Amino acid sequence: MLGEKLQRHNVTCYLVNTGWVGGPYGVGQRMSLKYTRAMVNAAIAGQLDNLPAEPHPVFRVLVPRSVPGVPANLLDARGQWKDPEAYDRAAEDLSARFRKNFEKFGQVSEEILEAAPA
Repeated sequence: MLGEKLQRHNVTCYLVNTGWVGGPYGVGQRMSLKYTRAMVNAAIAGQLDNLPAEPHPVFRVLVPRSVPGVPANLLDARGQWKDPEAYDRAAEDLSARFRKNFEKFGQVSEEILEAAPA
């Protein structure tokens, strides 16, 4: 239903990381409220609409290379971890859990499947 409403009203949707950066729970820290607000304000103001972005290799969401008011290094989730391979393992594990959970929804459109984690 959300997808239908997004299409019908031509809405751009953003996912903002308000969770852990720099490592898993107990190692990393929460994304600062200052930078979360900067990301949300930039999205609302349309400042993200034409910025260069790259797809995340696992989750395939487009990640901007820069956001006004946010240090660029914070936009590189993998680069924030001291052990990049540990990040890769955590991302793959989360992706696998998403896919497993998604199985209970049965048949879905090709468009939905294309948006699923790699």
